[in-house]
Amino acid sequence: MISRYHPIPINWYFDPSIYQLEKEYIFQHSPEYVGHQLMVPNLNDYYVLKRSNDKEMLIHHEEGISVLSNICRHRQAIILSDSGNVKRIRCPIHSWSYTTQGELIHAPQFDPKPCFNLKKDVVSEWNGLLFRGNNKIEANVFDAKASSVFDFSDYVFTEAKYQHYLFNWKIFMEVYLDDYHIPFFHNGLRRLVDVRQLEWTLNDKYSVQYVGIQSDLSKSGSACFKLYQDALLAQTNGDLPQYGAVWFAYYPNIMIECFPFMLVISMVSPTGIDQCINSVEFFHPKDILLSNPDLCAAAQAAYLETALEDEEICIKIHQGRKALYEQGENQTGPYQPTMEAALPTFYNYISGKIKESR
Repeated sequence: MISRYHPIPINWYFDPSIYQLEKEYIFQHSPEYVGHQLMVPNLNDYYVLKRSNDKEMLIHHEEGISVLSNICRHRQAIILSDSGNVKRIRCPIHSWSYTTQGELIHAPQFDPKPCFNLKKDVVSEWNGLLFRGNNKIEANVFDAKASSVFDFSDYVFTEAKYQHYLFNWKIFMEVYLDDYHIPFFHNGLRRLVDVRQLEWTLNDKYSVQYVGIQSDLSKSGSACFKLYQDALLAQTNGDLPQYGAVWFAYYPNIMIECFPFMLVISMVSPTGIDQCINSVEFFHPKDILLSNPDLCAAAQAAYLETALEDEEICIKIHQGRKALYEQGENQTGPYQPTMEAALPTFYNYISGKIKESR
């Protein structure tokens, strides 16, 4: 673990030249998460990637899973939507058709058939997560403890949400790595998790937060969390899990989260110096989803309530830093060594990548 603490300068959240360096020296060389195997579990399943504006899909073919272009090579129309199962990929405009591996097999009234196939990228896999190319999360990231928590066996994918934000992506990651604000800002979450019971695994490239669960879940802080906690107590007959939440961050921008009866994968991606998009994917145990769908729905609603509150925090931080930046000021504060313990590792990761580029 790196123990030194050098906060990022204020201008790094607003300077376009820093943003360009991040794109070139951080994101182009970091694992790009594209989806999970559970999105396309069966042969010929496809799942259109909303984060790509529908221009790509995950597809499960005879040789495995690939990322395939969803744009027809004839007149560049979007071919498929949402998700489903197909034996061939057919464009509805002029009926150009492709195999599930992207090879053009039918182009009406073209003789000979043009040699225009859909672009295909191979993917690599880690823990069921799929990454473009061969650049993936390191295989030895999880120890036995983390592996038991983030186990997708017997889980199913349910849905994905996409949230567009008007602030720098690094602010989102800072708030994700901050347990200090939870008792003061999250009325619902603070009645589920107990930040006084907090363990960290810290590394130069990642961190894991193990957060305890409150002993009395009959007390809730919001309507959404009351539904979740009541359903949780009923499902477990009061036998509570060890953790209220476990939060894993793989720098720069990949997150996996565990809550009782729910796993979440998210990735925050910059779309501009002061804009980003966060994709959030929900997974639940198959037996619980079938027997108690209300519990799964309540867990998602509670999560989204907290996400909305986190957005408010990020906006306030963005506004404050922008005011300082516009006045040419640079202010940085200390970090709380127990509840913000991962901030130094994240800052050092970003600083190291930027400094390497210069």
